[in-house]
Amino acid sequence: MSSISSRSIISTPAETPEFVEIDLRNNSCPICRNVLRDCVQLPCGHKTCESCIDQLFDNSISEGTCPVNDEDCFSFSRNDVVPDYGTRREILKSKVYCPYKTNGCATVIEWQKLQNHKESCEHKPRECPNKNDGCQEILSFKDITDHITNHCLYSLVSCSHCQSPVMRKDLQNHHDDCTRFPISCKFHCDVGELPREEMKVHENSCPKKLAKCPYASAGCTFEGKENEIKEHEKTALVYHLSLNQDYAKNMEQQNFNIQQEMQILKDQKVHMEEEIIATRNDYRTLVQHYEGLKKEYVDFQMRVVSTVEKVFGMEELLKNVPSKHTTDNLGRELKSLKDNQEELNRKLSDFDRQGFTSGDTRRGNTDPSSTEALKKQISNLEKQAAIQDIRLAELDLRFQILETASYNGILIWKIMDFNRRKNDAVSGRTYSLFSQPFYTGRFGYKMCGRVYLNGDGMGKGTHLSLFFVVMKGEHDALMPWPFQQNIQMGLLDQQDGSLPVSDSFRPDTSSSSFQRPTTDMNTAVGCPMFVSHAKLETRKYLRDDTIFLKIAVDTSGLPHH
Repeated sequence: MSSISSRSIISTPAETPEFVEIDLRNNSCPICRNVLRDCVQLPCGHKTCESCIDQLFDNSISEGTCPVNDEDCFSFSRNDVVPDYGTRREILKSKVYCPYKTNGCATVIEWQKLQNHKESCEHKPRECPNKNDGCQEILSFKDITDHITNHCLYSLVSCSHCQSPVMRKDLQNHHDDCTRFPISCKFHCDVGELPREEMKVHENSCPKKLAKCPYASAGCTFEGKENEIKEHEKTALVYHLSLNQDYAKNMEQQNFNIQQEMQILKDQKVHMEEEIIATRNDYRTLVQHYEGLKKEYVDFQMRVVSTVEKVFGMEELLKNVPSKHTTDNLGRELKSLKDNQEELNRKLSDFDRQGFTSGDTRRGNTDPSSTEALKKQISNLEKQAAIQDIRLAELDLRFQILETASYNGILIWKIMDFNRRKNDAVSGRTYSLFSQPFYTGRFGYKMCGRVYLNGDGMGKGTHLSLFFVVMKGEHDALMPWPFQQNIQMGLLDQQDGSLPVSDSFRPDTSSSSFQRPTTDMNTAVGCPMFVSHAKLETRKYLRDDTIFLKIAVDTSGLPHH
Protein backbone atom coordinates (compact mmCIF):
# COMPACT_ATOMS: atom_id res chain seq x y z
CA MET A 1 0.00 0.00 0.00
CA SER A 2 3.02 2.30 -0.07
CA SER A 3 2.01 3.56 -3.54
CA ILE A 4 -1.39 4.69 -2.23
CA SER A 5 0.05 6.32 0.92
CA SER A 6 2.58 8.28 -1.09
CA ARG A 7 -0.24 9.99 -3.06
CA SER A 8 -2.45 10.61 0.01
CA ILE A 9 -2.50 14.36 0.73
CA ILE A 10 -5.76 14.29 2.74
CA SER A 11 -5.64 11.86 5.66
CA THR A 12 -7.96 10.90 8.49
CA PRO A 13 -6.96 11.72 12.10
CA ALA A 14 -5.73 8.80 14.18
CA GLU A 15 -8.53 8.82 16.78
CA THR A 16 -12.16 8.01 16.04
CA PRO A 17 -14.49 10.58 17.68
CA GLU A 18 -18.16 10.45 18.70
CA PHE A 19 -20.14 11.66 15.68
CA VAL A 20 -23.21 13.86 16.10
CA GLU A 21 -24.70 12.27 12.99
CA ILE A 22 -23.13 10.34 10.09
CA ASP A 23 -24.45 8.21 7.23
CA LEU A 24 -22.82 4.86 8.02
CA ARG A 25 -24.57 3.23 5.07
CA ASN A 26 -22.42 5.21 2.62
CA ASN A 27 -19.45 6.02 4.85
CA SER A 28 -18.54 2.72 6.53
CA CYS A 29 -15.88 0.22 5.44
CA PRO A 30 -17.29 -3.18 4.32
CA ILE A 31 -14.18 -4.88 5.77
CA CYS A 32 -13.78 -3.42 9.29
CA ARG A 33 -17.40 -2.08 9.55
CA ASN A 34 -16.14 1.23 11.00
CA VAL A 35 -16.23 4.77 9.60
CA LEU A 36 -14.01 4.98 6.51
CA ARG A 37 -10.46 6.03 7.37
CA ASP A 38 -8.28 7.43 4.54
CA CYS A 39 -10.95 6.29 2.08
CA VAL A 40 -9.84 4.56 -1.15
CA GLN A 41 -12.02 3.54 -4.08
CA LEU A 42 -12.00 0.15 -5.83
CA PRO A 43 -12.44 -0.11 -9.63
CA CYS A 44 -16.06 -1.27 -9.10
CA GLY A 45 -16.87 1.93 -7.16
CA HIS A 46 -17.01 0.54 -3.64
CA LYS A 47 -14.96 2.13 -0.89
CA THR A 48 -12.75 0.75 1.91
CA CYS A 49 -10.23 2.03 4.43
CA GLU A 50 -6.71 2.34 3.02
CA SER A 51 -5.37 0.22 5.88
CA CYS A 52 -7.86 -2.61 5.14
CA ILE A 53 -6.79 -3.16 1.50
CA ASP A 54 -4.01 -5.62 2.39
CA GLN A 55 -6.63 -8.09 3.62
CA LEU A 56 -7.99 -8.41 0.06
CA PHE A 57 -4.69 -9.75 -1.29
CA ASP A 58 -3.23 -13.16 -0.41
CA ASN A 59 0.57 -13.14 -0.26
CA SER A 60 0.85 -15.55 -3.18
CA ILE A 61 -1.56 -13.81 -5.60
CA SER A 62 -1.52 -10.39 -7.24
CA GLU A 63 -5.30 -9.81 -7.63
CA GLY A 64 -7.94 -8.97 -5.04
CA THR A 65 -11.73 -9.14 -4.99
CA CYS A 66 -14.25 -6.59 -3.73
CA PRO A 67 -15.55 -7.47 -0.23
CA VAL A 68 -19.09 -6.30 -1.18
CA ASN A 69 -19.18 -8.93 -3.95
CA ASP A 70 -22.06 -7.41 -5.94
CA GLU A 71 -22.82 -8.79 -9.39
CA ASP A 72 -20.94 -5.95 -11.10
CA CYS A 73 -17.83 -6.29 -8.90
CA PHE A 74 -14.68 -7.73 -10.46
CA SER A 75 -11.06 -8.60 -9.61
CA PHE A 76 -8.41 -5.88 -9.54
CA SER A 77 -4.73 -5.23 -8.79
CA ARG A 78 -3.22 -2.91 -6.18
CA ASN A 79 -2.49 -0.28 -8.82
CA ASP A 80 -6.24 -0.08 -9.59
CA VAL A 81 -6.99 1.17 -6.05
CA VAL A 82 -7.04 5.01 -5.83
CA PRO A 83 -7.61 7.52 -2.99
CA ASP A 84 -11.18 8.92 -2.73
CA TYR A 85 -10.48 12.53 -1.71
CA GLY A 86 -14.10 13.60 -2.11
CA THR A 87 -15.36 11.10 0.47
CA ARG A 88 -12.44 11.93 2.74
CA ARG A 89 -13.40 15.65 2.69
CA GLU A 90 -17.05 14.82 3.31
CA ILE A 91 -16.22 12.64 6.35
CA LEU A 92 -13.74 15.17 7.75
CA LYS A 93 -16.49 17.84 7.66
CA SER A 94 -18.85 15.66 9.72
CA LYS A 95 -19.87 17.16 13.06
CA VAL A 96 -18.40 15.50 16.15
CA TYR A 97 -18.52 16.03 19.91
CA CYS A 98 -15.53 17.17 21.91
CA PRO A 99 -13.95 14.11 23.59
CA TYR A 100 -14.17 16.02 26.89
CA LYS A 101 -17.94 16.13 26.67
CA THR A 102 -18.23 14.12 29.90
CA ASN A 103 -16.11 16.79 31.64
CA GLY A 104 -18.62 19.50 30.69
CA CYS A 105 -17.57 20.64 27.20
CA ALA A 106 -20.61 21.15 24.92
CA THR A 107 -18.62 22.00 21.76
CA VAL A 108 -19.75 20.46 18.44
CA ILE A 109 -17.14 20.87 15.69
CA GLU A 110 -16.01 19.47 12.33
CA TRP A 111 -13.81 16.38 12.67
CA GLN A 112 -10.92 18.05 10.79
CA LYS A 113 -10.87 20.90 13.35
CA LEU A 114 -11.21 18.69 16.41
CA GLN A 115 -7.48 18.33 17.12
CA ASN A 116 -6.91 22.10 17.39
CA HIS A 117 -9.93 22.41 19.69
CA LYS A 118 -8.70 19.60 21.94
CA GLU A 119 -5.38 21.34 22.56
CA SER A 120 -7.08 24.49 23.91
CA CYS A 121 -10.26 23.00 25.45
CA GLU A 122 -10.68 24.29 29.00
CA HIS A 123 -12.28 20.99 29.99
CA LYS A 124 -9.24 18.95 28.92
CA PRO A 125 -7.91 16.94 31.90
CA ARG A 126 -4.53 18.16 33.06
CA GLU A 127 -2.13 17.00 35.70
CA CYS A 128 -1.58 19.11 38.77
CA PRO A 129 1.62 21.23 38.42
CA ASN A 130 2.73 19.70 41.73
CA LYS A 131 2.82 16.17 40.25
CA ASN A 132 6.58 15.83 40.75
CA ASP A 133 6.08 16.54 44.46
CA GLY A 134 3.46 13.79 44.78
CA CYS A 135 0.04 15.17 43.73
CA GLN A 136 -1.87 12.67 41.57
CA GLU A 137 -4.98 14.81 40.90
CA ILE A 138 -6.28 15.14 37.30
CA LEU A 139 -8.38 18.30 36.81
CA SER A 140 -9.98 20.46 34.16
CA PHE A 141 -7.98 23.51 33.13
CA LYS A 142 -10.54 25.84 34.70
CA ASP A 143 -10.26 24.12 38.09
CA ILE A 144 -6.46 24.05 38.41
CA THR A 145 -6.03 27.53 39.93
CA ASP A 146 -8.59 26.89 42.69
CA HIS A 147 -7.05 23.47 43.36
CA ILE A 148 -3.53 24.85 43.78
CA THR A 149 -4.64 27.85 45.85
CA ASN A 150 -7.04 26.15 48.25
CA HIS A 151 -6.88 22.37 48.13
CA CYS A 152 -3.62 20.83 46.82
CA LEU A 153 -1.82 19.11 49.69
CA TYR A 154 1.50 19.57 47.87
CA SER A 155 1.23 23.36 47.36
CA LEU A 156 3.57 25.56 49.38
CA VAL A 157 1.88 27.78 51.99
CA SER A 158 3.44 30.19 54.48
CA CYS A 159 3.34 29.39 58.18
CA SER A 160 1.29 32.17 59.81
CA HIS A 161 3.70 32.24 62.77
CA CYS A 162 7.22 32.05 61.27
CA GLN A 163 6.40 32.73 57.57
CA SER A 164 8.43 29.68 56.44
CA PRO A 165 7.23 27.95 53.21
CA VAL A 166 5.70 24.54 54.04
CA MET A 167 3.64 22.01 52.03
CA ARG A 168 0.00 22.16 53.03
CA LYS A 169 0.06 18.47 54.04
CA ASP A 170 3.01 19.09 56.42
CA LEU A 171 1.63 22.22 58.09
CA GLN A 172 0.37 20.47 61.25
CA ASN A 173 3.69 18.67 61.76
CA HIS A 174 5.48 21.98 61.26
CA HIS A 175 3.40 23.57 64.03
CA ASP A 176 4.68 20.89 66.43
CA ASP A 177 8.25 22.17 65.91
CA CYS A 178 7.76 25.81 64.84
CA THR A 179 9.84 28.12 67.07
CA ARG A 180 7.21 30.89 66.78
CA PHE A 181 4.14 28.73 67.42
CA PRO A 182 2.35 29.91 70.63
CA ILE A 183 2.24 27.42 73.54
CA SER A 184 1.23 27.53 77.24
CA CYS A 185 3.56 27.15 80.23
CA LYS A 186 3.77 23.53 81.36
CA PHE A 187 3.81 24.71 84.99
CA HIS A 188 0.37 26.34 84.48
CA CYS A 189 1.42 29.82 85.51
CA ASP A 190 -0.42 33.01 84.48
CA VAL A 191 2.01 34.11 81.76
CA GLY A 192 -0.40 32.96 79.00
CA GLU A 193 0.77 31.76 75.54
CA LEU A 194 4.25 32.61 74.26
CA PRO A 195 6.18 31.61 71.12
CA ARG A 196 7.87 28.24 71.69
CA GLU A 197 11.41 29.68 71.69
CA GLU A 198 10.44 32.33 74.29
CA MET A 199 8.56 29.81 76.44
CA LYS A 200 11.76 27.75 76.87
CA VAL A 201 13.46 30.80 78.42
CA HIS A 202 10.45 31.48 80.65
CA GLU A 203 10.20 27.91 81.97
CA ASN A 204 13.75 28.06 83.32
CA SER A 205 12.71 30.88 85.68
CA CYS A 206 8.98 30.19 86.08
CA PRO A 207 7.89 30.83 89.70
CA LYS A 208 5.70 27.73 89.59
CA LYS A 209 8.49 25.47 88.33
CA LEU A 210 8.86 22.40 90.55
CA ALA A 211 12.28 20.98 91.46
CA LYS A 212 13.16 17.46 92.58
CA CYS A 213 14.66 16.64 95.96
CA PRO A 214 18.51 16.32 95.86
CA TYR A 215 18.02 12.75 97.19
CA ALA A 216 15.80 11.74 94.27
CA SER A 217 18.48 9.32 93.00
CA ALA A 218 18.33 7.56 96.37
CA GLY A 219 14.54 7.18 96.13
CA CYS A 220 12.98 10.41 97.50
CA THR A 221 9.95 11.43 95.42
CA PHE A 222 9.36 14.92 96.86
CA GLU A 223 8.96 17.84 94.39
CA GLY A 224 8.38 21.51 95.17
CA LYS A 225 9.42 25.10 94.73
CA GLU A 226 12.91 26.22 95.73
CA ASN A 227 11.93 27.37 99.24
CA GLU A 228 9.85 24.21 99.74
CA ILE A 229 12.83 22.02 98.80
CA LYS A 230 15.05 23.73 101.42
CA GLU A 231 12.43 23.22 104.13
CA HIS A 232 12.01 19.57 103.07
CA GLU A 233 15.77 18.94 103.46
CA LYS A 234 15.65 20.20 107.05
CA THR A 235 12.64 18.15 108.12
CA ALA A 236 13.54 14.88 106.34
CA LEU A 237 17.11 14.31 107.54
CA VAL A 238 16.38 10.92 109.15
CA TYR A 239 14.39 9.79 106.08
CA HIS A 240 17.20 10.84 103.72
CA LEU A 241 19.82 9.07 105.90
CA SER A 242 17.78 5.86 105.73
CA LEU A 243 17.49 6.18 101.94
CA ASN A 244 21.26 6.63 101.61
CA GLN A 245 21.93 3.51 103.68
CA ASP A 246 19.55 1.44 101.54
CA TYR A 247 21.10 2.89 98.37
CA ALA A 248 24.61 1.99 99.56
CA LYS A 249 23.53 -1.61 100.33
CA ASN A 250 21.99 -1.94 96.86
CA MET A 251 25.13 -0.61 95.19
CA GLU A 252 27.29 -3.03 97.20
CA GLN A 253 25.10 -5.98 96.15
CA GLN A 254 25.17 -4.89 92.50
CA ASN A 255 28.96 -4.61 92.64
CA PHE A 256 29.20 -8.15 94.08
CA ASN A 257 26.91 -9.52 91.34
CA ILE A 258 28.97 -7.83 88.64
CA GLN A 259 32.21 -9.31 89.99
CA GLN A 260 30.64 -12.80 89.98
CA GLU A 261 29.50 -12.39 86.37
CA MET A 262 32.98 -11.19 85.38
CA GLN A 263 34.56 -14.28 86.98
CA ILE A 264 32.12 -16.56 85.12
CA LEU A 265 33.01 -14.83 81.84
CA LYS A 266 36.74 -15.23 82.55
CA ASP A 267 36.27 -18.96 83.22
CA GLN A 268 34.26 -19.32 80.00
CA LYS A 269 36.99 -17.51 78.07
CA VAL A 270 39.69 -19.90 79.37
CA HIS A 271 37.50 -22.91 78.51
CA MET A 272 36.82 -21.61 74.99
CA GLU A 273 40.54 -20.98 74.39
CA GLU A 274 41.28 -24.58 75.41
CA GLU A 275 38.55 -25.85 73.04
CA ILE A 276 39.94 -23.75 70.19
CA ILE A 277 43.43 -25.22 70.70
CA ALA A 278 42.00 -28.77 70.83
CA THR A 279 39.90 -28.15 67.71
CA ARG A 280 42.93 -26.87 65.79
CA ASN A 281 44.91 -29.95 66.77
CA ASP A 282 41.99 -32.19 65.71
CA TYR A 283 41.80 -30.38 62.40
CA ARG A 284 45.52 -30.82 61.68
CA THR A 285 45.26 -34.51 62.56
CA LEU A 286 42.20 -34.90 60.34
CA VAL A 287 43.92 -33.17 57.40
CA GLN A 288 46.96 -35.46 57.78
CA HIS A 289 44.66 -38.48 57.91
CA TYR A 290 42.81 -37.29 54.80
CA GLU A 291 46.07 -36.78 52.89
CA GLY A 292 47.13 -40.30 53.88
CA LEU A 293 43.82 -41.71 52.63
CA LYS A 294 44.25 -39.92 49.31
CA LYS A 295 47.72 -41.46 48.89
CA GLU A 296 46.39 -44.91 49.78
CA TYR A 297 43.57 -44.42 47.28
CA VAL A 298 46.06 -43.68 44.47
CA ASP A 299 48.15 -46.72 45.48
CA PHE A 300 45.03 -48.92 45.44
CA GLN A 301 44.14 -47.70 41.95
CA MET A 302 47.62 -48.50 40.65
CA ARG A 303 47.53 -51.98 42.22
CA VAL A 304 44.09 -52.66 40.70
CA VAL A 305 45.35 -51.67 37.24
CA SER A 306 48.44 -53.85 37.66
CA THR A 307 46.32 -56.80 38.82
CA VAL A 308 43.95 -56.50 35.86
CA GLU A 309 46.90 -56.48 33.46
CA LYS A 310 48.30 -59.62 35.12
CA VAL A 311 44.92 -61.37 34.87
CA PHE A 312 44.71 -60.65 31.15
CA GLY A 313 48.30 -61.89 30.72
CA MET A 314 47.57 -65.14 32.56
CA GLU A 315 44.47 -65.77 30.49
CA GLU A 316 46.57 -65.45 27.31
CA LEU A 317 49.16 -67.88 28.74
CA LEU A 318 46.43 -70.39 29.54
CA LYS A 319 45.31 -70.29 25.94
CA ASN A 320 48.81 -70.83 24.55
CA VAL A 321 50.21 -73.46 27.05
CA PRO A 322 48.30 -76.81 26.94
CA SER A 323 50.39 -78.62 29.64
CA LYS A 324 48.12 -79.86 32.42
CA HIS A 325 50.71 -79.21 35.14
CA THR A 326 51.41 -75.74 33.83
CA THR A 327 47.71 -75.14 33.37
CA ASP A 328 46.94 -76.16 36.95
CA ASN A 329 49.68 -73.91 38.31
CA LEU A 330 48.57 -70.99 36.19
CA GLY A 331 44.96 -71.64 37.16
CA ARG A 332 45.85 -71.47 40.84
CA GLU A 333 47.88 -68.31 40.26
CA LEU A 334 45.02 -66.83 38.25
CA LYS A 335 42.56 -67.65 41.04
CA SER A 336 44.91 -66.08 43.57
CA LEU A 337 45.23 -62.94 41.47
CA LYS A 338 41.45 -62.73 41.03
CA ASP A 339 40.96 -63.16 44.78
CA ASN A 340 43.55 -60.46 45.32
CA GLN A 341 41.70 -58.21 42.87
CA GLU A 342 38.41 -58.79 44.70
CA GLU A 343 40.13 -57.96 48.00
CA LEU A 344 41.54 -54.78 46.50
CA ASN A 345 38.13 -53.84 45.13
CA ARG A 346 36.60 -54.46 48.57
CA LYS A 347 39.22 -52.28 50.23
CA LEU A 348 38.66 -49.64 47.58
CA SER A 349 34.92 -49.66 48.33
CA ASP A 350 35.65 -49.45 52.08
CA PHE A 351 37.98 -46.55 51.39
CA ASP A 352 35.33 -44.78 49.30
CA ARG A 353 32.85 -45.08 52.16
CA GLN A 354 35.46 -43.94 54.65
CA GLY A 355 36.55 -41.07 52.43
CA PHE A 356 32.99 -39.73 52.00
CA THR A 357 32.16 -39.95 55.73
CA SER A 358 35.42 -38.00 56.37
CA GLY A 359 35.80 -38.16 60.14
CA ASP A 360 38.44 -38.74 62.79
CA THR A 361 36.70 -40.70 65.52
CA ARG A 362 39.72 -41.53 67.62
CA ARG A 363 38.75 -38.83 70.14
CA GLY A 364 35.20 -40.12 70.39
CA ASN A 365 33.70 -37.17 68.50
CA THR A 366 33.89 -35.51 65.08
CA ASP A 367 34.83 -31.93 64.34
CA PRO A 368 31.88 -30.61 62.26
CA SER A 369 33.86 -27.77 60.67
CA SER A 370 36.63 -30.15 59.51
CA THR A 371 34.10 -32.64 58.18
CA GLU A 372 32.35 -29.88 56.26
CA ALA A 373 35.67 -28.71 54.81
CA LEU A 374 36.42 -32.23 53.52
CA LYS A 375 32.92 -32.55 52.12
CA LYS A 376 33.44 -29.25 50.29
CA GLN A 377 36.67 -30.58 48.76
CA ILE A 378 34.85 -33.69 47.53
CA SER A 379 31.98 -31.51 46.26
CA ASN A 380 34.48 -29.38 44.31
CA LEU A 381 35.87 -32.51 42.64
CA GLU A 382 32.33 -33.55 41.67
CA LYS A 383 31.67 -30.07 40.27
CA GLN A 384 34.83 -30.26 38.16
CA ALA A 385 33.64 -33.59 36.77
CA ALA A 386 30.25 -32.03 35.99
CA ILE A 387 31.96 -29.13 34.20
CA GLN A 388 33.84 -31.64 32.03
CA ASP A 389 30.50 -33.31 31.19
CA ILE A 390 29.08 -29.93 30.16
CA ARG A 391 32.11 -29.21 27.97
CA LEU A 392 31.74 -32.60 26.29
CA ALA A 393 28.04 -31.86 25.67
CA GLU A 394 28.93 -28.47 24.14
CA LEU A 395 31.50 -30.09 21.87
CA ASP A 396 28.92 -32.71 20.87
CA LEU A 397 26.42 -29.94 20.02
CA ARG A 398 29.03 -28.11 17.94
CA PHE A 399 29.82 -31.36 16.14
CA GLN A 400 26.10 -31.89 15.37
CA ILE A 401 25.85 -28.32 13.98
CA LEU A 402 28.91 -28.91 11.79
CA GLU A 403 27.40 -32.20 10.56
CA THR A 404 24.18 -30.45 9.42
CA ALA A 405 25.85 -27.28 8.06
CA SER A 406 25.38 -26.55 4.36
CA TYR A 407 28.10 -24.82 2.30
CA ASN A 408 26.29 -24.39 -1.03
CA GLY A 409 23.99 -21.50 -0.05
CA ILE A 410 20.93 -23.76 0.43
CA LEU A 411 19.18 -24.42 3.74
CA ILE A 412 16.63 -27.24 4.06
CA TRP A 413 15.08 -26.57 7.47
CA LYS A 414 13.15 -29.45 9.07
CA ILE A 415 10.85 -28.23 11.89
CA MET A 416 9.48 -31.14 13.95
CA ASP A 417 6.86 -31.02 16.76
CA PHE A 418 5.12 -28.29 14.78
CA ASN A 419 1.90 -28.16 16.83
CA ARG A 420 3.71 -28.01 20.18
CA ARG A 421 6.07 -25.31 18.94
CA LYS A 422 3.17 -23.31 17.49
CA ASN A 423 1.31 -23.55 20.82
CA ASP A 424 4.46 -22.24 22.53
CA ALA A 425 4.40 -19.27 20.14
CA VAL A 426 0.68 -18.60 20.76
CA SER A 427 1.15 -18.70 24.55
CA GLY A 428 4.21 -16.43 24.36
CA ARG A 429 6.72 -18.95 25.69
CA THR A 430 8.77 -19.02 22.44
CA TYR A 431 7.87 -16.43 19.81
CA SER A 432 10.40 -17.43 17.16
CA LEU A 433 12.87 -20.17 16.16
CA PHE A 434 16.32 -19.89 14.52
CA SER A 435 17.68 -22.49 12.09
CA GLN A 436 21.18 -23.95 12.14
CA PRO A 437 23.69 -21.72 10.24
CA PHE A 438 24.36 -22.29 6.54
CA TYR A 439 27.02 -20.81 4.25
CA THR A 440 27.61 -19.74 0.64
CA GLY A 441 30.93 -21.61 0.77
CA ARG A 442 33.53 -22.96 3.16
CA PHE A 443 34.84 -19.43 3.59
CA GLY A 444 31.68 -17.56 2.55
CA TYR A 445 28.81 -15.66 4.12
CA LYS A 446 27.27 -17.12 7.31
CA MET A 447 23.42 -17.03 7.38
CA CYS A 448 20.39 -18.56 9.07
CA GLY A 449 16.60 -18.57 8.94
CA ARG A 450 14.14 -17.22 11.52
CA VAL A 451 10.50 -18.29 11.69
CA TYR A 452 7.50 -17.09 13.71
CA LEU A 453 5.07 -20.05 13.69
CA ASN A 454 2.21 -17.82 14.98
CA GLY A 455 3.21 -14.91 12.78
CA ASP A 456 4.80 -11.53 13.39
CA GLY A 457 3.60 -8.01 12.63
CA MET A 458 0.79 -8.02 10.05
CA GLY A 459 0.81 -11.83 10.01
CA LYS A 460 0.48 -12.37 13.75
CA GLY A 461 -2.20 -14.94 14.60
CA THR A 462 -3.04 -15.73 10.95
CA HIS A 463 0.19 -16.53 9.08
CA LEU A 464 3.61 -18.14 9.39
CA SER A 465 6.30 -15.41 9.12
CA LEU A 466 9.66 -16.37 7.53
CA PHE A 467 12.81 -14.22 7.61
CA PHE A 468 16.41 -14.32 6.38
CA VAL A 469 19.31 -13.31 8.68
CA VAL A 470 22.92 -12.40 7.84
CA MET A 471 25.16 -13.61 10.71
CA LYS A 472 28.64 -12.58 11.82
CA GLY A 473 31.04 -15.06 10.20
CA GLU A 474 34.67 -16.06 10.61
CA HIS A 475 35.60 -14.91 7.10
CA ASP A 476 33.58 -11.67 6.73
CA ALA A 477 36.79 -9.71 6.07
CA LEU A 478 37.25 -11.71 2.82
CA MET A 479 33.69 -11.11 1.52
CA PRO A 480 32.25 -8.13 -0.44
CA TRP A 481 29.87 -5.84 1.49
CA PRO A 482 27.05 -4.99 1.53
CA PHE A 483 25.46 -8.42 0.93
CA GLN A 484 23.96 -8.38 -2.63
CA GLN A 485 23.00 -12.00 -3.42
CA ASN A 486 19.43 -12.86 -4.53
CA ILE A 487 17.41 -14.78 -1.93
CA GLN A 488 14.56 -17.27 -2.42
CA MET A 489 12.45 -18.60 0.49
CA GLY A 490 9.89 -21.37 0.14
CA LEU A 491 7.69 -24.05 1.74
CA LEU A 492 8.30 -27.59 0.45
CA ASP A 493 5.39 -29.73 -0.78
CA GLN A 494 5.91 -33.09 0.99
CA GLN A 495 3.95 -34.95 -1.72
CA ASP A 496 6.24 -34.17 -4.67
CA GLY A 497 9.10 -32.07 -3.23
CA SER A 498 8.09 -28.97 -5.23
CA LEU A 499 8.13 -25.39 -3.95
CA PRO A 500 4.60 -24.03 -4.65
CA VAL A 501 4.79 -21.38 -1.91
CA SER A 502 7.86 -19.18 -2.37
CA ASP A 503 9.06 -15.59 -2.43
CA SER A 504 12.23 -14.09 -3.88
CA PHE A 505 13.85 -10.74 -3.30
CA ARG A 506 17.06 -8.84 -3.96
CA PRO A 507 18.73 -7.18 -0.94
CA ASP A 508 18.34 -3.43 -0.37
CA THR A 509 22.03 -2.52 -0.11
CA SER A 510 21.22 0.63 1.89
CA SER A 511 19.58 -1.43 4.66
CA SER A 512 21.55 -2.21 7.83
CA SER A 513 20.31 -5.81 7.49
CA PHE A 514 22.79 -6.39 4.64
CA GLN A 515 25.84 -4.51 5.94
CA ARG A 516 28.79 -6.34 7.49
CA PRO A 517 27.57 -7.53 10.93
CA THR A 518 29.03 -5.89 14.03
CA THR A 519 27.03 -8.11 16.41
CA ASP A 520 26.18 -11.83 16.29
CA MET A 521 23.47 -11.24 13.68
CA ASN A 522 21.83 -8.44 11.69
CA THR A 523 18.14 -7.51 11.76
CA ALA A 524 16.02 -10.17 10.04
CA VAL A 525 14.27 -9.39 6.71
CA GLY A 526 11.57 -11.36 4.97
CA CYS A 527 7.83 -12.01 4.77
CA PRO A 528 5.52 -11.38 7.78
CA MET A 529 2.65 -12.99 5.80
CA PHE A 530 4.62 -15.79 4.12
CA VAL A 531 1.83 -18.41 4.21
CA SER A 532 -1.53 -18.51 5.99
CA HIS A 533 -2.13 -21.09 8.73
CA ALA A 534 -5.15 -22.41 6.81
CA LYS A 535 -3.01 -23.16 3.77
CA LEU A 536 0.00 -24.43 5.73
CA GLU A 537 -1.80 -26.90 7.99
CA THR A 538 -2.79 -29.40 5.28
CA ARG A 539 -1.29 -32.81 4.44
CA LYS A 540 0.41 -31.23 1.48
CA TYR A 541 2.78 -29.25 3.71
CA LEU A 542 2.35 -30.65 7.25
CA ARG A 543 3.02 -34.37 7.72
CA ASP A 544 3.98 -36.30 10.85
CA ASP A 545 3.80 -32.97 12.73
CA THR A 546 6.72 -31.73 10.57
CA ILE A 547 7.21 -29.01 7.92
CA PHE A 548 10.18 -28.28 5.62
CA LEU A 549 11.29 -24.72 4.78
CA LYS A 550 13.89 -23.86 2.15
CA ILE A 551 16.11 -20.79 1.83
CA ALA A 552 18.36 -20.59 -1.25
CA VAL A 553 20.99 -17.86 -1.75
CA ASP A 554 22.43 -17.24 -5.23
CA THR A 555 26.20 -17.87 -4.96
CA SER A 556 27.14 -16.73 -8.47
CA GLY A 557 29.75 -13.99 -8.61
CA LEU A 558 31.11 -14.73 -5.15
CA PRO A 559 34.88 -15.18 -4.61
CA HIS A 560 36.19 -18.74 -4.15
CA HIS A 561 38.99 -18.60 -1.61
